[in-house]
Amino acid sequence: MISHPAEVAFGREIVFSATAQSAEPVLDATVVVVDSFSKSVAYPAEVIAGDGYSLTARRDLQAEPVFPFSSIGYWWEVRFASGEIIVSPRQSLQYLDDRFSWQTLKKGRATVGWVEGDSRAAEDAADLLLLDLGTISADLDSPIPDDVSLYIYPRLADFHSGLGKLISGWEGALSDPASGIILLAAASGAEGRQSLATLLPHETVHILLGAKWKDAYALLPLWLVEGTAAGYETELRPEADRALREAAAGGDLIPMAALCRTFPSDTRPALLAYAESKSFVAFLRQTYGLAAIRAAMESYAAGATCPQGWVGPTGKSVDVLEASWRAQLSGKQGWMITTWSLVLGAAVLLAAVLAAGWVIRRRRGHSSLEGNQTK
Repeated sequence: MISHPAEVAFGREIVFSATAQSAEPVLDATVVVVDSFSKSVAYPAEVIAGDGYSLTARRDLQAEPVFPFSSIGYWWEVRFASGEIIVSPRQSLQYLDDRFSWQTLKKGRATVGWVEGDSRAAEDAADLLLLDLGTISADLDSPIPDDVSLYIYPRLADFHSGLGKLISGWEGALSDPASGIILLAAASGAEGRQSLATLLPHETVHILLGAKWKDAYALLPLWLVEGTAAGYETELRPEADRALREAAAGGDLIPMAALCRTFPSDTRPALLAYAESKSFVAFLRQTYGLAAIRAAMESYAAGATCPQGWVGPTGKSVDVLEASWRAQLSGKQGWMITTWSLVLGAAVLLAAVLAAGWVIRRRRGHSSLEGNQTK
């Protein structure tokens, strides 16, 4: 059997083809694809008899996206009339976004791909990524992957257009911990540097947690992962803070139990989910320390349920901790403490970024949903 190179139409489909030369009839064939999410899917092939057998299978990338720049593995399984099954050698394919002319730069463990701007800006982005990796890995006691790749899209529309169901319409960054790849939208110039300084630390947390926990990463509560990541952002998000204050005042906070595995997809409730997660994790970090956060992650990685993962580090369930956080959030003193802890969480990174020569400009009333929200 001869397996031909797969044909990729980025964002649309991948076509797999092969030829089986056999006097024995082919009953059916499938191509098995394993992507960076460790998801294995078998796609039935169209079998056409002729000079041998022509096999063709397709993966619809709108329905089942592949993370850009990651690699997938695939092989053929062909069943003959005799019942014999032949399995082809495994092949690999890197799913490149070939709609743009990418330039790349490698510095240490960081690889940066960009479309617009010069190599100096790319080197600055690599320096920032290395800084984030070093600082955050020390906090989380996480190994740093040998290679972390950052691909910078010049416009939000370009970033969104090839991701399909991988992303909602309002995020400006996305990462794949399994492959160590970060994608984000950032224009060239000072505005883009601001976006990078805000979004990159958040996605770096996802990469590092994935490197530490590997398959167990999926067992960590979503509110804990996103809340930890949001705590390292170097720019506060006024709309998120406002949504949190209004929800707390109106008794409309989303229960943490509802944020263990999924977040809302609509913009406003999603914004509130991120704001709550950030505030709750800041409360836990301030009250019990960073060591307790690491210990809770270990409990979850070992299989603890969402409510019970904090019993070991604190002696309290998440429900009890949430009640304390809500009580603190409802009072003026509690709100100020929570906000202060969020600022402190980003201060070290921000100072280092400024020292490295980055120009970070704050815009009053900046909306985190205008291309700068991260997932």
